[in-house]
Amino acid sequence: MQLTLALCLWLAAGGTIARAASPPPAAQWFAADPPADGSFVGADGSGFWTQNGSHYRLDGKRDLALKLPAALHHRLGFARSGPDGPVVAGSVEEGTGAARVAAYDPSGNERWSLSIGGDYGKDGNTPNSAGTDGLFVNPNGDVVLAGHFSGCVRFAGGGKGKRTCVDEKAAQRFDNGSCDPCTQAFVAVYDARGKLRSVFAPPGYPASFFAAAPDGRIALAGGWDASLDLDPDPDPARAAVVNQPGNPKPRRGDLQAFWSIFDGRNRMQWLGGKALTTPRGGSAYPIGTAFDGDGALVTVVHVQLGRRPRPCAVTDGTLTTDVRAEHGDHVVVTLDAKDAKDAKKGAPAADLLAADKSPASSNAPTLRLLSSPTGGLFAFGALVPPVGTRVIEPPQPHRRQLVLVGLRGTARGLAIGVPEELFVPEAVLVEKDGVCVAFTLVAQHEVASGGGTITLGEPHVVGQTSPPTRAIGCFR
Repeated sequence: MQLTLALCLWLAAGGTIARAASPPPAAQWFAADPPADGSFVGADGSGFWTQNGSHYRLDGKRDLALKLPAALHHRLGFARSGPDGPVVAGSVEEGTGAARVAAYDPSGNERWSLSIGGDYGKDGNTPNSAGTDGLFVNPNGDVVLAGHFSGCVRFAGGGKGKRTCVDEKAAQRFDNGSCDPCTQAFVAVYDARGKLRSVFAPPGYPASFFAAAPDGRIALAGGWDASLDLDPDPDPARAAVVNQPGNPKPRRGDLQAFWSIFDGRNRMQWLGGKALTTPRGGSAYPIGTAFDGDGALVTVVHVQLGRRPRPCAVTDGTLTTDVRAEHGDHVVVTLDAKDAKDAKKGAPAADLLAADKSPASSNAPTLRLLSSPTGGLFAFGALVPPVGTRVIEPPQPHRRQLVLVGLRGTARGLAIGVPEELFVPEAVLVEKDGVCVAFTLVAQHEVASGGGTITLGEPHVVGQTSPPTRAIGCFR
């Protein structure tokens, strides 16, 4: 397959694109060298991390390979570069499951590590397990780990510290009265030496997505039905209850979306939150939440409304504002201001992305949000780029396209189109003059690169599945 990628040079000025004075040069593509053994799981200021603990520069050259323990090999879900060296986290699938976090020095040697869960309760049947949903390293070296756990676990690791147990009664409220096993969200903070500082595990709070900002703010997002108190503090005087309007008994799967911001430096005090609700028969669920480079919180929500156009609403439990909506599937991008007082005033700014109405294949990746550590956010999936967006790869006849749409920062107004199932973006890094994307490629492709062409991937062999190839494309 011939994939022609034109390269654009852009400058963001109030969300508009400044055109280059002369024709831009071609894109630059680089195969991971040596070949990456595992998918990309994140970016830092200089390149990309893979799930086996390898770091690749933007030119595709590997410059560091962490000495991972066997339990984490090929099981990393998150990797960050902290002030003292890399920090990684993953979910161990062996046995009953455990979350593991480990810190390394700049040479890739382990400094400390610990596991959460990974055994059974006293009855021998209930698993004490944990999984990871996100990782962040503060400027002072503190490690913030988010995830879910079941049963009773010790967050200090090594069987130390007080046990924290799932409140099953609270968890069942958000799973139609039953859950097996019941789980509970958590945010655990460790210092630069691996000592547990704090644990936040609000009972029954249905969070599935996590984000953290350098100033200590933490965001949680997820789905709920019937009603939800956005503020998980049990004090009834601080309740911020949201409800599905006119739908007291929602059907299974008719979830609504919410997001909240907490002060991670002040005992996870709730700073504010909102919910996006749909009319009866509709549903909404986040595909991700992240803090942008200017400190604003961006939450991207997948909304399904059915055949009739009906308004959605954004509410904080007190103030409610209708948001633009259409029939069928679409994506709402919300923006909450950095200032806590402003974030509580009514609805956030909201943009809408139309979903591609053509049928997706069974192997199409789900909608998701990709965040650059240097600022800049992208939504990826079967989306229709907004009017005025510059699409680097135009749609190809008779082939369904997925797009990586720039939502914030210098990449706003830019979209990168890729053929469905063949090019899967896994991490992004926004630079001053462009963006680099880490891809997994299926099959062999010839792509335009630097005024010439480069061949990426393994050739197809009849009767065999082509092994995936990891590559980096930079569009400047």
